[in-house]
Amino acid sequence: MNQTQKSVLVVGSWHLGSVVGVGIASLGHTVNLWDQNERTASSWKSGAPPIHEPGLAELARPHFNENLFWATDLAKTVSKADWIVLAYDTPINEKDEVILDSVQEGLKKVLENPISPNTNFFFTSQLPVGTSRSYLKQIQEQFPAWSGHVLYQPENLRLGTALESLKNPDRIALGFDTEDAKKQDALENEIRSLFGLEKTPVDRMSLESAEMVKHALNAYLATCVVFGNELSEICEKTGANAWDVSRSLKKDSRVGAKAPLFPGLAFAGGTLARDVKTLSGFKTSSGNLFSKLYESNENRNAWVITQLIDRLGSLRGKTILLLGVTYKAGTSTVRRSPAIQIGNLLRQAGADCLAIDPMADLTELTPAENRDVPFKLSKAPDGLFEKSDAVVLVTDWPEFTSWNWTNLKTKGDSILVDTKNFLSKLNGTHWKRTVPGVPTLIAESENV
Repeated sequence: MNQTQKSVLVVGSWHLGSVVGVGIASLGHTVNLWDQNERTASSWKSGAPPIHEPGLAELARPHFNENLFWATDLAKTVSKADWIVLAYDTPINEKDEVILDSVQEGLKKVLENPISPNTNFFFTSQLPVGTSRSYLKQIQEQFPAWSGHVLYQPENLRLGTALESLKNPDRIALGFDTEDAKKQDALENEIRSLFGLEKTPVDRMSLESAEMVKHALNAYLATCVVFGNELSEICEKTGANAWDVSRSLKKDSRVGAKAPLFPGLAFAGGTLARDVKTLSGFKTSSGNLFSKLYESNENRNAWVITQLIDRLGSLRGKTILLLGVTYKAGTSTVRRSPAIQIGNLLRQAGADCLAIDPMADLTELTPAENRDVPFKLSKAPDGLFEKSDAVVLVTDWPEFTSWNWTNLKTKGDSILVDTKNFLSKLNGTHWKRTVPGVPTLIAESENV
């Protein structure tokens, strides 16, 4: 494997670009980061990643201004780059449709500067199928003498465990713009060197196939989540326990232990929804499964409101306390989290909303999003339970299990909607716990 150190420009430097750039720099390559977003740029200019990801700041610190830099002179950086990595976290709109404006703008800024004839491009942003090929044509039209290549690898970095995902992927789906086997060999070796993946299996394919791998994987995972939630509602109506059913299914080799089948909230964060929405835009001979999938998921979080109404009656004038508002535990990201949607549904029902989260960073939201946050956020539980009529567990932060729940009480019957089945230790206490996928009495009396 080629171990020559490379000069890499990472274009798009929020979560995906930060993790990719720091990961490459940690292996000794020279990495320059660039992003047109002022907040992202300001953060990295000060030497700090713009988002919390466990271990990221610590990994970046010894490399910053050594072999990890902010690109202050984009033209000079572009001209010296062996690889230009397109690593934007592709935005989506409120309908979960991909918005490529910032990605296209970033690529355009790069292509305004002369590039070396041998510079290669590595796309890892979440791109709709066909996009990499169109960007390849843009590069070729801008630089007719350019002889480099475009590769696409669908990112699979999970918030909260992104560095581990980067270092130890199950496999690499690698799309090439060439069918020449020798060129593919050389390019694959360079990618292995950039990411330190000497033994990871590589699936070689076209640019379009690699883009479709990302769509298909997320759509499959989304299907599992929706399946689990639909099944849980049927279990609630029939007296079955969805957690027992799912545990048994996951032991079947045709299903697998990691299949996300346990009942809970809608898939959120926009990642899965983006790819489901992309695939739902294609007509198929039997209709489109993915459009129905998307519709079911959109309605799922109303389950929380139904449970609260069953317990409290009208929610008008009631105060509901949300535990956890980040997209998932271990991150600071609030954008498109389940708590945002649940908070909005509660507000529509006339309820006030309080929230506790140890790490949520509302400054990551746009000013407009921040002004419209449907809850008042605190870091600790001081006095909030006593002000609330019910509690909803949204994000499974380990910190919540360390509280003395015996001393925590709400204004009424200490109602808890545990959407993750995370606080089973409360069974047998004064808390009346509701869990998705099981009849209410079972949830209150047994460890589900």
